[in-house]
Amino acid sequence: YHRQIAQCNLKLGNLFLSCGHPDSALHYAQVALRCLLPKVPLEGDLSSPPLEMLYSENTLSSAFKIKILSIRAILNRSPQSTELLKLCIENCDLLFYNDEILRSEYDFDESKLYRQERNREYFEIALWAAYRLKGLTNDPTLTERAFQYSELARERLLIEQMQDREKAALASESIRKQLTSLWERRTKVQIQYYKNLNTHVIDSLEALFFEAHLNWKNLLNSIEQPNDNSAPLQLPRTDLAALQRLLPENQAILEYFTGDSAIYIFLLTGQSMQFLQLPRTPLMNAAIQSLRNSIIDVQLEKNLPQFSQSAAQLYGALLSRPLSILPQSVNHLVIIPDELLSDVPFELLGATSQSKNFKDFPYLLRRYSVSYANSGRLLLKQSEAADRMDLPSAVPFIGFAPQYLPGDKRRDPISGPASQPDDVDLPMTRDGVKEIAELLQGKAYLGYSASERAFKQQSTHGKILHLSMHALLNKNNPLFSRLLFTQNLQDTFEDNDLYAVELYGIQLDAKMAVLVGCETGLGQIRQGEGVMSLARAFAYAGVPATLMSLWEVKDGTTNKLMLEYYQQLKAGARKDDALRQAKLNYLEKCDPILVNPYFWGGFIASGNMSPLFPK
Repeated sequence: YHRQIAQCNLKLGNLFLSCGHPDSALHYAQVALRCLLPKVPLEGDLSSPPLEMLYSENTLSSAFKIKILSIRAILNRSPQSTELLKLCIENCDLLFYNDEILRSEYDFDESKLYRQERNREYFEIALWAAYRLKGLTNDPTLTERAFQYSELARERLLIEQMQDREKAALASESIRKQLTSLWERRTKVQIQYYKNLNTHVIDSLEALFFEAHLNWKNLLNSIEQPNDNSAPLQLPRTDLAALQRLLPENQAILEYFTGDSAIYIFLLTGQSMQFLQLPRTPLMNAAIQSLRNSIIDVQLEKNLPQFSQSAAQLYGALLSRPLSILPQSVNHLVIIPDELLSDVPFELLGATSQSKNFKDFPYLLRRYSVSYANSGRLLLKQSEAADRMDLPSAVPFIGFAPQYLPGDKRRDPISGPASQPDDVDLPMTRDGVKEIAELLQGKAYLGYSASERAFKQQSTHGKILHLSMHALLNKNNPLFSRLLFTQNLQDTFEDNDLYAVELYGIQLDAKMAVLVGCETGLGQIRQGEGVMSLARAFAYAGVPATLMSLWEVKDGTTNKLMLEYYQQLKAGARKDDALRQAKLNYLEKCDPILVNPYFWGGFIASGNMSPLFPK
């Protein structure tokens, strides 16, 4: 009864808001809150309930959203009102807390993703209000508060999935075996579901998946943890002090949040953090697409003007201001991108559009070693994983380079045969993997020995996992993006397609995965969760660093770049320094025909960048 009355008041609030009467909209949202929280004394239209009085109710979230939008509209009349700005932030906190209560009760990842996407607008409002209030009050605590909003808006699901795995590790051996069995069953049903999308068995497979998932979830939730009930629910927080301790004097983090009207940047060094707001130009999306097109459409120097203009435009929009206030000692950057910025190779951006050729362009990598991360919280987790001791049996390098025979066209249940050409074998890649294995005294699985079964059996023993093979990207359903091992019709156990969803069931102890496949760093971009790529699946599996590609790569030039990269690693270089130096060396020595960034600029490094080998 109270909910129905509250919903009627919220409909009135929405109506007044759409008609340009935010004061009335605020009033009816407050009336709705009184209906939902009858024991809380809410005086006037501006008072707020305490966090501890909130409970699992969608209508509460709707009321807070109308209050936030109403206060934002009123602030257009009174832009200097610090009280209204504080009230706006307070209601954002209430919304995020109430949504955390709701989120904790969801059993399925898609429900969590949906709620995170629906809140994107309100994270932007929280950042806008915090930035404006900081400008009016000079309150230094608002910078960290805003940073926590930015972190809360990204990579929630991946962190929670990793926490589920950590929780499972605390269970007894019998419970762990049951969880593993249920997860394997769940994964097999998922893959069969995907392969049979257009068949009559789809309904029964869907029922089997729901059953397996809920059984797994219920068993996981039954695991008791220390101090389970000792504290009330709290919003996740990134340990800012711990994150800054990761940063040596010569390194900085640039975390981006791309709103509809502004870009917010958090500039972190080991000693300080700055909070910047930059305008988001209407042409930014077009500049990103133009940059990619100028690289991927290889026509020697013909695309140089388009590339230079786009790279300079994005440099000015994204890097010029933050780099101008960095200490001169900083020469390493960690980029935490957001939304479409995940498709931008930041190290290829430059400050001028007047270069005469690709070789002399002032790429960012000439001054900085650049790496990437999905969020500050994930970077902390990856740094913990990087610090774990190597297994005594760990092999320095395990590489896989399959063979593709004529007629090898893997099929997609929706689009039919894959777009991968049926005559594209990669013989030079096999030669390259063999050479790297000899360099690092590792193992190489080449041709027919590069099977999915071999990967699953051997991948838990490698310090570096190197997968040099074709990859098929599924942007509509990222869990079914896959790496293609050598096809073997005699293999009745594995189909030799390693799906991303299968990696979620494997625990890897490798320190780095090198994914030399087409577009292994790309995928569907989900608001609040980032890029759902193959590289993300390796991060979940426990690998703290990945090297991946942003576009299709050519095996000839890739071999040269990879060999140089591993030589740098073996000499004790950091992962990001090794990649930067490999690219610069390639640029210095390469044939003029192969100087376009398409041939050498597609690889990026993500995660923990500490050295793999001693100097």
